[in-house]
Amino acid sequence: MAVAKGECIKCNFNEVKELTLVAPTAVADGVKFEVPKDAKLEDIVIIAQNTGNAAQTVVVKAPTNGSYAATDKDLTLSIVSGGIAIARVESAKYFNKDNSILITSNATTTKVALAY
Repeated sequence: MAVAKGECIKCNFNEVKELTLVAPTAVADGVKFEVPKDAKLEDIVIIAQNTGNAAQTVVVKAPTNGSYAATDKDLTLSIVSGGIAIARVESAKYFNKDNSILITSNATTTKVALAY
C-alpha cells in the first residue's frame, strides 16, 4: 500500500471551512500532509476522528528529516470510539524540511485532516 495524501485546508480568521477527513489506506502507512510554504506554520491544527468501534491511537510522527529544533518523540493520543480529537503542533518540532508531516493510526477507521 501507499501513504495516503491529505489535503491541507486554509482557513482565515473569521471564516468557516469544511474539512476533508482522510483515512490511511494501510495502518503502517498513515496520511501525509504537504503544507504550502506560505502557511503560517505556528497555526497548524490536526483533527482526528475515530469512526471505529473501539478506542484508537493516533500518532503525529516525529520528523525523519526535520529542522534543528525537530523532536525525536512522536505525539500520541488515544481516541474513544466515535470521538474526535484536535492537536495544535509546532512546525519546527514536527515538520520535515519539505513542510510535510505524517500522521498514523492503529486502524484505517481513523480519519485525519489538517488546517492552517
